[in-house]
Amino acid sequence: MRGPPIWTKTLDIQSQFANCRGNLGYRICDRSEPWGVPKLDQRIVALEERLQRLKQRHRRSKARRRTRGSRRSRQDEARKRDLVGAVILATVAQGKLEELVLRGWL
Repeated sequence: MRGPPIWTKTLDIQSQFANCRGNLGYRICDRSEPWGVPKLDQRIVALEERLQRLKQRHRRSKARRRTRGSRRSRQDEARKRDLVGAVILATVAQGKLEELVLRGWL
């Protein structure tokens, strides 16, 4: 029967502790798996997965924001072009600008 994990100070003799994980300068050596270490490992894995999901969600949110911004700027540019075109056509209709000059610009 195996006992609880042994906490040892990290030394240069790391080959003796090949099955150990680092933890703030100390190493926990797994002498027996049923002693709560798997629960910590499972929790770490679950938290890392959650972190990855949250990062992915954040990346998608930023991409949506960028898409929305670029769509809005394209719409603004199209609106400006339409307004300028309408103003130019109105000046041609009023006779303030000759149609030949307009054709020359195009």
